[in-house]
Amino acid sequence: MASFEPGTASSGPAPGVATPPGINSVESSVPDGQLKPDVLSELRLLKEEVLRLRGMVGRPSPRVEYAATPNGLIAPNAKGELPPSELRYLTSSTFPEGSKKGKGDYNPPQAHLLAASRMFRTFGTDAGKPLSAMSFVLSLRELDCVKFRATPAVLMAIFSGRLGSRGLTIMHFKESSEMASLEDGSSNANFASDFSASAQLPPASISCRSYEEILDALHGLNSLGQEVWYDHLRKLTSRLRTFVSRNKSADPLNTPARVRLTLLYVNKFVGAALGFMQVDDPQWWHGFCEALRSIDYQSPIWTMALLGVLTQGPTEDGRQPTPRGRRENGGREQGGRDQVRRPAIPDEIRRLIPVNRRGQEPCLLHAAGLPCSGGSRDRCGNARRAHNWPDRLPQQLQNWIDSTYGTRAANDQARR
Repeated sequence: MASFEPGTASSGPAPGVATPPGINSVESSVPDGQLKPDVLSELRLLKEEVLRLRGMVGRPSPRVEYAATPNGLIAPNAKGELPPSELRYLTSSTFPEGSKKGKGDYNPPQAHLLAASRMFRTFGTDAGKPLSAMSFVLSLRELDCVKFRATPAVLMAIFSGRLGSRGLTIMHFKESSEMASLEDGSSNANFASDFSASAQLPPASISCRSYEEILDALHGLNSLGQEVWYDHLRKLTSRLRTFVSRNKSADPLNTPARVRLTLLYVNKFVGAALGFMQVDDPQWWHGFCEALRSIDYQSPIWTMALLGVLTQGPTEDGRQPTPRGRRENGGREQGGRDQVRRPAIPDEIRRLIPVNRRGQEPCLLHAAGLPCSGGSRDRCGNARRAHNWPDRLPQQLQNWIDSTYGTRAANDQARR
């Protein structure tokens, strides 16, 4: 390195290095003035190689196996983007298999180590030395941004990406009250160090009173992410906050059923996205980015789920209400409207709903012969749905429509 001078190059091979066959013939056929390498391209390749080697050195195991893709990298997302260079060559085999551990020690499996390496930019090395999983999770507890209760089970869930529907619910990231923090500091709660598989997560509730509570919990998760996550993980909390804020603006009264559904879908979105962190497959990056794109207030999945919940109108504790118009003595209906509540659209049925080039779906109420709110005979009240669908609906979907809305359609026809 001491003899290296930028801008100068030697025409012959380095001392002690044999020239590969065919090189001399190629060089002799090209004039000296045209031997100008693309410096920027070479520097870019060298940078990626340095990052790859740095990742190899910083991991607990020197054994690295590349993902089985044509160029040795993982599959890009829909925009052709790739994750950070140091993450492109990581597989489960990069990490050693779990060894025998002492009671209370934290020795996560390879899949959890892979997930942590894809999520936390600070995991792997500390001042050039390998950082163990135990040391890392204990350091998380001491961060100023951690305002929630960080038990060993909570730290293990965060480390492995088992959040939302896959483990630790999003509401746990709400900032603890000052009194709760003082009580933990005056008891043995902060001394717990059992990182065994038997460690239990704290109890969680699937209900909350307002969208503000969900946003407070997302703020706690985002504060942690800003401190230790890669940029692609920070996009997760950003899209979730936008999703909850849009629902808050559309529902200023904080309807209990809608607030609860929003919380359930936030947990679902988190679990679906972070689930790809443990996937040892070249498609993990593409799948993660698609999971981020699905977090959309105007997505068909959310629209159908919201319609189903608002149609059935459950109470805050999730129980089906007694239909109005039923008499206490006989349970017979009175009045003109049928108040029978219908279940939400199952996932296997929702996947059968077609979508046209405009992103519209067929109006299921119109397909069942029922009027939809705010619409007419030829136009649906929802701009994302269409009447008079040109194609025949899948038979399984049509059967579900007939069985679900058939009673209402028959009653409406009888009253006419």
